Amino acid sequence: MKTNKNIFALMVLLLNFINISYFMIYLNHPPHLVMILCMAITSIVALFFGHSWKELENGIVEGIRVGVRPIFLLLLIGILISIWIASGAIPTLLCYGINLISPQWFTLNALFISIIISTFSGSSLSTVATVGVVLVGIAEGLNMPLAPVAGAIVCGSFFGDKISPISDTTNFAPGIVGIGPFEHIRSLLKTTIPALFLTIIFFYFIDEQTLSVDLTPIYELKDVIEGHFFISFFTLLSPLIILILAFLGIPSIPTIFLGILVAIMTALLSQPHITLTQLPFILMDGHHFSGSNPLAEKILNRGGLNSMLPSTSLIFLSLCLGGLLTSAGILETFLKLMIKLIKTPFQLVLFTGLSSIGVNFISGEQYLSILLPAQSFLPLYDQFKVPRNILSRTLEDCGTLINPIVPWGVCGIFVSSTLQVPVLDYIRYSPFILLSPLFTFILAYRKK
Repeated sequence: MKTNKNIFALMVLLLNFINISYFMIYLNHPPHLVMILCMAITSIVALFFGHSWKELENGIVEGIRVGVRPIFLLLLIGILISIWIASGAIPTLLCYGINLISPQWFTLNALFISIIISTFSGSSLSTVATVGVVLVGIAEGLNMPLAPVAGAIVCGSFFGDKISPISDTTNFAPGIVGIGPFEHIRSLLKTTIPALFLTIIFFYFIDEQTLSVDLTPIYELKDVIEGHFFISFFTLLSPLIILILAFLGIPSIPTIFLGILVAIMTALLSQPHITLTQLPFILMDGHHFSGSNPLAEKILNRGGLNSMLPSTSLIFLSLCLGGLLTSAGILETFLKLMIKLIKTPFQLVLFTGLSSIGVNFISGEQYLSILLPAQSFLPLYDQFKVPRNILSRTLEDCGTLINPIVPWGVCGIFVSSTLQVPVLDYIRYSPFILLSPLFTFILAYRKK
C-alpha cells in the first residue's frame, strides 16, 4: 500500500511537471489551461488509485477556502489602483518621483524605497501595489527596461515583509514552531543581511551600466499629468491612511476598503473632471485617459476590478490544484519521502528548505509552504537538537520568499499582474529571493 502511494505521488508530480514545463515554459501557453490540465491529470490518476471523487472535490473546496482572502484582496487592489489614478494620488506620486528619483541609480532607489515602505507597512503585496506601480510608471516614462525595476521592487518588498514585526508571515512562521517573532527575526538577520548586501551590489552594477537617459519624454509626461490632474499633497491622503493603518496592524482588507472610500472622496473634491456617475465605471473598468501622449495613456489607463479577473481566476485554479494535491495525499507523501532521507542536522535543514520550495511550486500557496513542512519536520528538529529558530528561518527563506517567483503562485500572479511584468522576466533580477535560501543552507552546513 505504501509503495502504491509513493508510485501514485511520484507519477502525479512527474506528469504535472512535464505538463507545466512543456506547455507553460517551452510553448509559453496561458497558465490557466495548463492548471486545468494539471487538475485533470491529478484527478484521473487519483481515481485510478482508489480515491473517491467526493474526497477530491472536498479537497478542491478546501483549497479555494484558503485562498478567498488573497483573491478578494487582489480584486480590491484593482479597484484601489483605478481610484488612486482618478483621485490624483498616483499622478501626484509620479510627478514628485520624477523630481526626486535619480535615473542613474533607479533600481537602487526602487530597492530602498520598497524596503522602507514594506518594513513599516509589514506587507509586500501592498508595497508592490502602491509604490511599485508608481516606480514602474516612472521607469516606463524613462524608457527603461521594466524587468530589473520589477526585480528591485520584489527584492525590497519581500525583504521588508520578511523582517517586519507586523508582517503576517513573520508572525505565522515562528508561531507554528512555537517561538517568539523577535527571536525569529534575529535568526533571519543572519541570512537576510548578507543576501541584501549582495543584492545592493548587484543593482549597483546594473545602474552603473545604465547609459545616459533621455529625460525629455518623462518631463513631457509630467507636463501632461499636471495639465490634466490637480497635483497636491491632499491627493495622497488615501495612501497615507493605508500606510498608517498597516503600520498599526489593522488587517489588509478593511484598510484597503477605507483607502478606497477616502480616495473616492478625494477624487470628487479635488479632480474637476471626475463625476459621481463616472465612478462606478472607473472602479470596474479602470481609469481612462485619452490625449496626445501615448506614454501617459499607457501609464494612466489601468486598474479596475475587471483588470484583476484574469489573475484572480489563475489564483483560483492554482488553489484548486493545491487543494486537490493535498486531499489526494500527494503533498504528504512528498514530505514523508524526504523525511526518510534525513540522517544529519544539515540534511534536516536542507530537506526542510527543499520541501518548502517544492510545496510552493506544487501548490502555488505561500502559507502551505510554511505550514506543511513545519508540521512534518518539527519533531525531527527536537530529535536532532536543532534550535527551532533555524526551522522558522528556513521556512521563511524558502517558503515566504520563493512564492513571488512561482508563475502560478499567489504572490507571483499578484506581482506580475500589478506591475505588468511577467514572473519569468523579473526572476533574473531578484537576487535577494534566490540568495536567502542559499545562505540558509550555507549556515546550516556550518552549523550556525
